[in-house]
Amino acid sequence: MNIQLFIFTMNAIKITPPSKKNGRYVSGLLIMNGINQAELAEKAGVTQPFLSMIITGRRRGAKEKGQLARQVIAESLGMAVEDLWPKKAA
Repeated sequence: MNIQLFIFTMNAIKITPPSKKNGRYVSGLLIMNGINQAELAEKAGVTQPFLSMIITGRRRGAKEKGQLARQVIAESLGMAVEDLWPKKAA
C-alpha cells in the first residue's frame, strides 16, 4: 500500500480519539507526520520493538522507560502525553 493511499484511507476513516484503541491513533499520527519509529526509539533510548509495544499498549510494567518513550512520542507530535494516552500520563 503506498503512502498516499494509506493517508487517504486514514482520512476516510477519520482518526478520532475514540479510535485510540490498539495504538492505531498514535501510529496513524506518526505516519501522517512522517515520523519514523526507529528514530524515536533511538531518541528515547529503547528498541524499536519496545517502542512499538508502548504505542500499541501491549507493553505493561515498563514505568520509567515507558513514560520516557511516551514523552518522546508526544513531543515529536507536538502533543501532550495525556492527549495520546489519557490513562498513562507521564
